[in-house]
Amino acid sequence: MTQNILIGKGMSPLTFGLTKPDVKSLLGEPNEVERFAFGGEEDENTEAWHYDELEISLSFDEDEDWVLTGITTSNPAVTLDNVELMGLSKDALQSALKNFDFGEAEEDTLEEDLQNPAMEMLTYPSVNLMFWFDEGEVSEVQWGPIITEDGEYLWPDTENE
Repeated sequence: MTQNILIGKGMSPLTFGLTKPDVKSLLGEPNEVERFAFGGEEDENTEAWHYDELEISLSFDEDEDWVLTGITTSNPAVTLDNVELMGLSKDALQSALKNFDFGEAEEDTLEEDLQNPAMEMLTYPSVNLMFWFDEGEVSEVQWGPIITEDGEYLWPDTENE
């Protein structure tokens, strides 16, 4: 099954802003559910649902009334406007994305412990799109709704989907 990334919208049949019951009616029960808070106990909670067969994880945030706010996939069939992404080097990815109007990319390296190499990340903040690299190749793609300069989500228009 090909998974086509829809920038700012989701991935068919998933649209950002769906409720947890809506997602369950589309995909069924997740294989695993994780709850965590970034920072400390006082931070808002996030719930991640993992669907192993689809190779996707879905994020629901408490501060957004538990609606779908993010999708992460490692599925080799994932595409962005017919561009296959998994396994591309950073240079090949940037070349493949040069015709998109995503703005400037930001690069980051997340230091791991001595037993695990650092993970590299390429982010396009203007479209809330992140690429994770493992051993120099795209291994995961993560995206969510477009975020305004004020930090508010621009929810997709679900009535015209």
